[in-house]
Amino acid sequence: MRFQPEARWREWGSTWLFRAVVVGFIATGLMTAVLAITYAIAASLGSNEAGAPSLLRWMWGLTHNVVTRQAETILPAAVLLHFLAGITWAVVYAGLVEPRLSGPGWQRGLLFAPLPGILSLVVLLPLLGGGLFGLELGAGPLPIVGNILVHLVYGATLGALYPLESEHVLVDRAEDEVPDDGRAVFRVERTTAIGIVAGLVIGGVGGCLVALVSGPGFPILVGAVNGVLLGAIAGALIGSFTGLEARQG
Repeated sequence: MRFQPEARWREWGSTWLFRAVVVGFIATGLMTAVLAITYAIAASLGSNEAGAPSLLRWMWGLTHNVVTRQAETILPAAVLLHFLAGITWAVVYAGLVEPRLSGPGWQRGLLFAPLPGILSLVVLLPLLGGGLFGLELGAGPLPIVGNILVHLVYGATLGALYPLESEHVLVDRAEDEVPDDGRAVFRVERTTAIGIVAGLVIGGVGGCLVALVSGPGFPILVGAVNGVLLGAIAGALIGSFTGLEARQG
């Protein structure tokens, strides 16, 4: 039976949607880790001293600019929106793009990666004051290089973890026609996806509140990031266990 992309939106129980949320969260988390590591390296090596090599001055510009200052001001919302955007792109990939591509999963993901990457460079950065392709940040080509790097990590992870066409549940099958194992997997994926999204929101808000109550000694940056990550992880664990219990029941 040939897989039809337009049929994806009629699959039983929208199994692909919940799977996309779970995989999108994982891919965004890995991308965020790479972004944090590269940012830390740039912050530690960058220099704005006269006579410093261009690369070091670019690193300084990458970590000291209007975009990073705005991100620090609205960090709780920025972190939350970052993960929600990653999950949204995963849904777009799973529902509209992946069925139309061929090749290994990681290759499909890499082919998709330029789409969110380009939009980030030509839409998001200009809106935040960084200019087209981030060329007004004083960081030379580093915004472009960094953007490509993190989105390739995101795309490869997304494509590798999302199942291939042969693993999809095709359309025109009533719930009672889906194998028991298929329904069990769907329940776990559904509750895990719901837990992730709920955990992102609740954890982000809770982390900010903890930071505000704790006072200046507890940076809101730490509270926001920890809250979002811990909330999503806790939501994923609770959701998966809930799905497993429903399966056993």
